[in-house]
This record gives sequence, structure tokens and C-alpha cells, in this order.
Amino acid sequence: MLFRNLIRSDSFTVDFLFSRKKKPKEDAIIDHHDLTLEDFSYEEITANYRPTFVDPGRKTVFTAAIGLETNRHEIRRCSTKEY
Repeated sequence: MLFRNLIRSDSFTVDFLFSRKKKPKEDAIIDHHDLTLEDFSYEEITANYRPTFVDPGRKTVFTAAIGLETNRHEIRRCSTKEY
């Protein structure tokens, strides 16, 4: 690890920034693969993932819809007042 010669403080906490060299990949299976939406089926997505869509707004910091079903999905919001 290398010290980056950077110390930050907000008068309450102190951060010391360090860096380390990136380890070489032994198994570069993911390299050079470009996935697109067409590479997944709807059934694969619903079985393996939980899609979340986030929309920043004016009256809310964000609105998030979780899930793919049109009649049953979660909606979470954080208003600017709560923020």
C-alpha cells in the first residue's frame, strides 16, 4: 500500500488515503464481453435479478420502482424535506 499524501478532516473525523496496485487477473473471463439487453430473456431477468429504476425529481430526491410487475411492485421515495 502506498500513502497518497492526502489527509482530510471535517474537524470530527480524519481520513488517510492510501492506494494499492491493481492485482493482475488470473481468470479474465469477463474481459472483452459486451452484454446487451438482447442477451437476456425476460424469464432470466425475473428469475435471477431484481431490477430497480431510479428517477431523480424536483419534489423528491429520488423515486425508485423495484420489480417488473405492473400491478405489484414497490415504490420508494425520499422527499427533499426528509433529505
